[in-house]
Amino acid sequence: MIKKHKYILILGICVLLFQCKEDNNPNGDSIILPTNFEVLINVLDTTNGQIELRCNADLANFYSVSVESSNSNESKNSTAGIFEFDVNPVGKYQIKARAHSTESNFIQENLQLDFDQLREHEDFDKGYTSPQAYTGYKLIWNDEFEGIIVNEENWNFEKGFAQNNELQNYVKQNASVNNGYLDILGNGNGGTYTSARLNTNNHFSFQFGRIDVRAKIPISKGMWPAIWLLGDSYEQIGWPKCGEIDIMEYWGDPKATVHGTIHWFNENNGKRGDTGGSKTLDDQDELSSEFHVYSIVWDKNRIKWYVDNRQFLVKEISAADMSELREKFLIIINLAIGGDNPGDPDNTTIFPSHMYVDYVRVFQKE
Repeated sequence: MIKKHKYILILGICVLLFQCKEDNNPNGDSIILPTNFEVLINVLDTTNGQIELRCNADLANFYSVSVESSNSNESKNSTAGIFEFDVNPVGKYQIKARAHSTESNFIQENLQLDFDQLREHEDFDKGYTSPQAYTGYKLIWNDEFEGIIVNEENWNFEKGFAQNNELQNYVKQNASVNNGYLDILGNGNGGTYTSARLNTNNHFSFQFGRIDVRAKIPISKGMWPAIWLLGDSYEQIGWPKCGEIDIMEYWGDPKATVHGTIHWFNENNGKRGDTGGSKTLDDQDELSSEFHVYSIVWDKNRIKWYVDNRQFLVKEISAADMSELREKFLIIINLAIGGDNPGDPDNTTIFPSHMYVDYVRVFQKE
């Protein structure tokens, strides 16, 4: 089930679970109603109005579905719980899905499918989408942001904490989950700036593999969105000795350029090591108007950076003095405001600004 279908279920459904009268059967036994009823809507074609519904419940003998609009009404029964309908893809449809023990004994879910709302979502969701699987790799961790709040079993909220001469104060309330996306809000009011920064410390870290993050980022002056990895050992030995891998940073100039970088501590000269590169897209508005997938493929010898599965950078990390880049790392996603790289906001900066993340997926070789 792809994200646009989840959007319908999250926003478009008002679930009403009830039972019809509980008649006795001819033998005088009480009717046992179905339980654990689930309904999945797949919109197969928004242009031609092809929809599929899949119903599943414990103790159900059969299912029925009706699809109604202001000028049409179609009903079907199925023992398998799989239904297909061809409807006029305009406006709203009311859907009644029932799991039956008998014809007159059932539980029901009432759903609403809004094609106009779906098209708005599809326009918002446009952009590149990465594969859900890769040959020779297995998915070991992911967050698809499917719920209604940030999953705190996956993420920590950082508080306060500005560095690099940034201006923002990180607050929990500036990170939310809406319509299947993580929404990080960057706001400014009278010289006071707030945003959010999330990390997976003590929840998840990994060593080597591939990470894909699908995101849409703000490009106003002073915005500094970042998707990056920080060494697990940062609390014990500090930065840069723990190592840092920047999957994507946007610094604001030129408009369509994103950066990939690594930072480490060079034991040979006692100084910080830094190296990286950048990728410039054709359209300067594309970063904020469409989703892109920012990725690295990382092993003990090198790191490769990708935008929409197109490699733009590779760095060797096998040197003895880069050993911290071969350890376990945690994930960080944040939207900084101002600071050394993008400079401070000015009168052209748009507030509020939003950084949207569709999913984070981590794969390792099988």
